[in-house]
Amino acid sequence: MIKKIFSILIFISVFIFSSFAGNDQKIYRTDSQEKQAIDLLAISSGTAMPSSSGPWSQAELRLMLKQIDVNKLSTNEKNIYTSLIKKFDIEKEQRLIFLDPGISISLEFSLHSNKIDFVNPDMIASWSYLGDFNRPTPFITIPISAYIDNSIYLFCEIDGGLNRSLISQTNSIEHGKEVSYNPLAFRTNLLFFPPSKLIDFNMNFPYRGIISAGGEHWSISLGRENISWGPGVSGNLLLGNQIPYHNNLRFAAFSNHLKYVFSYSSFIHPNNYTYSVDGKDYINLFFNQDVPRTGTKAFIAHRGEFRNGPLAISISEAIIYQSDSGSIDLSVFSPLALFHNFYTRGNANSELSLELEYTIVPHLNIYGTILVDEFNFPSEFSDSTAPPPAMGFQLGVKSAWVLNKSLITSSFECVYTDPYLYIRDDGSRNNSGYGINGIIAFPDFINSPSTDINLANYNLQFIGYRFGNDCITFNYTLGYKAYDSWSLDFTATYILKGVKDKYTRYKLGDTSYAPSTTEGESYLIDVAKKDAVMHVLSLSLDARYYFNTKAFIKAKLTSVTIFNYNNSSTGGTKEDIQLALGISFML
Repeated sequence: MIKKIFSILIFISVFIFSSFAGNDQKIYRTDSQEKQAIDLLAISSGTAMPSSSGPWSQAELRLMLKQIDVNKLSTNEKNIYTSLIKKFDIEKEQRLIFLDPGISISLEFSLHSNKIDFVNPDMIASWSYLGDFNRPTPFITIPISAYIDNSIYLFCEIDGGLNRSLISQTNSIEHGKEVSYNPLAFRTNLLFFPPSKLIDFNMNFPYRGIISAGGEHWSISLGRENISWGPGVSGNLLLGNQIPYHNNLRFAAFSNHLKYVFSYSSFIHPNNYTYSVDGKDYINLFFNQDVPRTGTKAFIAHRGEFRNGPLAISISEAIIYQSDSGSIDLSVFSPLALFHNFYTRGNANSELSLELEYTIVPHLNIYGTILVDEFNFPSEFSDSTAPPPAMGFQLGVKSAWVLNKSLITSSFECVYTDPYLYIRDDGSRNNSGYGINGIIAFPDFINSPSTDINLANYNLQFIGYRFGNDCITFNYTLGYKAYDSWSLDFTATYILKGVKDKYTRYKLGDTSYAPSTTEGESYLIDVAKKDAVMHVLSLSLDARYYFNTKAFIKAKLTSVTIFNYNNSSTGGTKEDIQLALGISFML
């Protein structure tokens, strides 16, 4: 037994002292700098941006690079191209079994001026314009990667940090009561630095943990990972990257001009956090971990992409599948299935999206997305039984320039979503109080500072666009980055948010359009009367200085102004100034 343990320890030590761990099956996350650099080079060369359905394997990124005409790049752009080629080549040099652990440390301090009105979890958790005060970066991150030859890759990211939520009270949301974040004006991500304490430790890690396998033109992965489909800057209509992770099975096949993706994500059925009292539906975001979960909810989609020269076309078809009993129809796993022919309205809600991208001239790209959640053909329904239209539209332009050793980027984007996009009816079709909607829940560990009790909480998010239904968004970004030195990014966001939200249910026959000002029947929660469109203006400036490739300091200043606060004509104007300071380095 001792000899076996000793042999295992020697084997592990070989793993630990190896370097350059990685291969072509390494998975790059949706916000990876490598993919952003490839997008830049593609636009600069006058071709369409590469695939916007992430994450991506290194084999796919390598193929994207090969499609770029190097002769159309400037000298500095060629340097970026060469550095990427070298990086990918280094990461596949080793061909045996290796393990490569690392450590990243981040110290972060946050301040904000309004601790009374900016404590709503619905806003802070998913609406990025409300800043990062209640979303601290983990104090320590330990990424562990391993691979076998050039065919299998494993990755797990262990986080040591604070809970994503710091709750001020432990009652359920029912009969008009609300759960809010603890009203703090200052916080840090250090566990032992007040007001934080040891009980705030986040037990919900890992947020990334995957195993992938594949070849030069295909990849299959299983695990927990962030997913994003679409070219959007403020968010994407079908799959948004604001959700921390999907428990996901994904298959992708790709060539020079074509790509196919099948994705299956498993989520928590709404019957685990809903209940009825006197015929009214309510929500309980706190859950008892001793009670087994029931039911099945999943997002199942396949996507086809075509790219040739400056033009790119992507079509995605998806269903949100739901079963109270927990059963699932295996036919949905067929890569040739047409989800819109599933014919089980009681179990599935289908969606269809079309994306177009075109690089007009080198350095300038335009894109547009249409998402269809509900569309009625003539004579399909009578006026009294017709569901309301539920669609989303996105239009944007991106530009990027490399000047000497500096990068300048900018974008402008407009997004419109119908009042009932992602949400469902009042249960009149299948007697279901929660419907088959595009609202998903994932568990978050929390604590109550007053009781020091460690609890668990469901965090509700739109699976698609970050700001959800019933809104019009204008987003502008301008960025400057001096390589290996410093960067400065400015973002301006203006949102018109109607009264419909993730708790709203529609009635059949309602055909209203956004932005709405008349509150309909509430979904799962009693809410105050809403009678006005809420206007939100957010301005942020994010600065970073890089000491080297492994250490940098950062500062972010955010100003948020909300008019008609809480969609009320008497809500007045609320303002908040937020400041975040931090330093990060890798060991």
